[in-house]
Amino acid sequence: MIKILEQPLLHKMKKVRLFLSSALVVASLFTLDSCKKNESTIESPSKKAIPKVDFSFASSEFIAPCDVLFENKTINALNYNWNFGDGTSSKEINPTKTFSVEGNYSVTLTATGEGGIDSITKRVLIKSRPSTAEFSTFTDPRDGQTYKTVKIGNQWWFAQNLNYQTSYGSFCYDNNSGNCAIYGRLYKNTAAALYACPPGWHLPSEAEWEQLINYLGGKLVAGGKMKNTTGWDKPNTGATNSSGFSALPGGYQAIVNHYFYGIGTVGGWWSYPTKDPSYSSSAYVRTLSYNNDYVYRDDIETDSYNGFSVRCVKN
Repeated sequence: MIKILEQPLLHKMKKVRLFLSSALVVASLFTLDSCKKNESTIESPSKKAIPKVDFSFASSEFIAPCDVLFENKTINALNYNWNFGDGTSSKEINPTKTFSVEGNYSVTLTATGEGGIDSITKRVLIKSRPSTAEFSTFTDPRDGQTYKTVKIGNQWWFAQNLNYQTSYGSFCYDNNSGNCAIYGRLYKNTAAALYACPPGWHLPSEAEWEQLINYLGGKLVAGGKMKNTTGWDKPNTGATNSSGFSALPGGYQAIVNHYFYGIGTVGGWWSYPTKDPSYSSSAYVRTLSYNNDYVYRDDIETDSYNGFSVRCVKN
């Protein structure tokens, strides 16, 4: 009886074990399959491209004044910022920059994209136009003083301030003869200046000043080409004297209080009057400054200054 009972029990136990084993296998397979499915649903983060900056321009050097086109070759960028090395900038993709003054400029392009920022700097060499000036000398027959002269374009100019003592209305800065030896004399008004130049020479007219300034590139840059490289207070901005004009800052005298101002920082030269030459308030004065390369035209009628230098131009 006992043997008969043992066989069904063992048989039942085997069935239980088989069932449990099968269940474990199915559960394991289900778990593995679930993990695989979970893995496939996880997305790896996408990589955003970092800008790669580059640009080019037409030549290794240019002659001022000139327009330089910068060709942007950057990839993976959205925004651009150009720094031209002279205080100016642009956000254009392919900007054109006008360089008016010689120099070795550091041009930097910075690009921003979704992946970050990148930049590159390149040098742009700007040279002055080679001088075609001719030089000579002239001796004033009235007092024997010899002046340097220069041909600029088609005009012959004194390359020094006139130092002829007229019978009326000329004097030295601070009434010091040493200043006359360096900067020439100051002339009280156009009535004095008009007749100060020697025979064969004359006080330049407005048209003659304009001809000179335009030949040197215009009023925004001509001052630097006219200013002597020494004799001016710092910074003497833009001074190259590439024209040979050799302008010096002889200062001026104010008509209001007769004080002297500006030696070392300002030079001013009479222009032939456009109205009655007997009135000092009827003319213009061309002025240069130590801190820029601009050529100013001052109307004495409104500025109330008096006592400026003279440059003579050949007839």
